[in-house]
Amino acid sequence: MIWAFLFIPLTTAAPSLPTPTPNSNFKSTTVDHVTFSPGYIKASEYLTKSINFTVDPCDDFFEFTCGNWIETHPIPNHLTSYSHFRILSEKVLNEMRELFESEVPSKSNSINVLKSLYRKCMDKETLNRIGAKEMLETIKGFGHWPMISNDMWDRKNFDLTNLLINVGQSRGVDVFISNYITVDSKNVSRRILEFDQGDVGLGDSTREYYLNDKYKDKISTYKQYLIQKAKLLTEDAELTVNEHTIELDIEEIINFEKQFAQIIVPDEERRNYTQLYNLRKISDLDKYMPLIDWNRYLRAGMPHAVHTYIDSDPDIIITDLAYLERLTFIYPYNIDIFFQLLCYKCLKNYAFRALNYGAIGSIIGHEITHGFDDQGIVSFFGKFPISNLSLFILFF
Repeated sequence: MIWAFLFIPLTTAAPSLPTPTPNSNFKSTTVDHVTFSPGYIKASEYLTKSINFTVDPCDDFFEFTCGNWIETHPIPNHLTSYSHFRILSEKVLNEMRELFESEVPSKSNSINVLKSLYRKCMDKETLNRIGAKEMLETIKGFGHWPMISNDMWDRKNFDLTNLLINVGQSRGVDVFISNYITVDSKNVSRRILEFDQGDVGLGDSTREYYLNDKYKDKISTYKQYLIQKAKLLTEDAELTVNEHTIELDIEEIINFEKQFAQIIVPDEERRNYTQLYNLRKISDLDKYMPLIDWNRYLRAGMPHAVHTYIDSDPDIIITDLAYLERLTFIYPYNIDIFFQLLCYKCLKNYAFRALNYGAIGSIIGHEITHGFDDQGIVSFFGKFPISNLSLFILFF
């Protein structure tokens, strides 16, 4: 949308912008301050490099405004999309890495703690020595993983709510349902809990990979990746698991993900924000998706200080009511696969999930203030101070 605001002075421009001329209707000092500022000059240069001046905007406005940028910024092989925000994100990540790897002590205790955590996560020698044993022990706490402990898997006593609580607390993973705090678009004076559909294993905007045969090579590669990962884990944990059994289990997971992809609404059909705004009460979740004990789930994942708020049955937003119903329908036929997929989600993002990106992922911004106090102490669901967390991270 930024193009729409910046396009007016460019519609009749040549490939290089003319020297700005102050408008007599405005104060000269104000215009000069803007039009000759380094930011304005840099933005002008950036825009002219992005525009394809060989195209008539009346014929193809998109190609005119973005053509050169698309040509000079191909989508990297490891991404499904590429944008200005991605470039900015990569810039921030590189700056974070430089900060974490710097040997110069910071005046901030919080930053020093982050640097210590980063060094532990990059200590490949120690991580290789520890291996996957501790991680698999943690997963056993969720319930035995059918793929590698099928003889101990108890379908009858499987508790989906308890599993989601454990996975959310230890790994910060949302799989089938995502929930977050957002600003109420119809009452911006308040924030509100919003519940939305989850993602398939390959991540955002990859639904078509599962449903369109032209991406079958990618799914095949994904399958081999999962198989190899399972084999490495079992070998590392000194477990004996039949390779054919692993391959069959992975095939079931991918088939389920294809089924799951069918109930997800594609991005292009999620542009009507009125339809996505379904104001309900927390208690209504029990009606739309009774598979989960929502009161227990929400209370376990939120600080004790907000339990009173949860008990008051506040307003929430459910973006797609029908999605919850579709998910409820397919669950009874895929209970063990639900668990299998959740376990893989836990393994996908291997470290720092316990911090829920409170500081590691958002060091640039206010998150670091909420994640740490002045002494570098972080709360890990009220259980671990940072001294213990730094050791705990090694096992994840």
